[in-house]
Amino acid sequence: MNNRKIKEALWDLGVGNKYKGFQYCIYSLELAMESPDRLNYITKSIYPDVAKRYKTGVNCVERDIRTIAEVVWKNGGKELFINDLNGEVFEKRPTNAKFLEILLHYILSDAPCQKCKVAEDYKERLIKLEEENRRLEETIMWMHDLIWKFIKEYRGNK
Repeated sequence: MNNRKIKEALWDLGVGNKYKGFQYCIYSLELAMESPDRLNYITKSIYPDVAKRYKTGVNCVERDIRTIAEVVWKNGGKELFINDLNGEVFEKRPTNAKFLEILLHYILSDAPCQKCKVAEDYKERLIKLEEENRRLEETIMWMHDLIWKFIKEYRGNK
């Protein structure tokens, strides 16, 4: 499978290339696609291969994938976790293995990333933030003009 869909899914979930775990997740999912059973033994069958490919330690791979899962969880990915696995509800962030399993399920489901609930939420939040930003800029300009008006009046009364 082309890793483009994996990248798009991660981007839609708020994870960018700046995270080391970004590439680790991509490669982990590629390995899992080759053999889904690898997700059952992630510490012995995925982490070592990822560490070897990226010339790092197994602990670093585990930590950086955990960071990606945490970013997704904090950025609203909880909805993805709840919806994609038969309604299973997580009270806290899922383990790395479960996170990769959910992500793999999502990617293989042929659901277009643009339709992802999380991506839609991000777009809605972005629109709201842009609107709020526009209103704040207008308020700042109004306050700027008002202050200068008062300064001119003050200087004129001296």
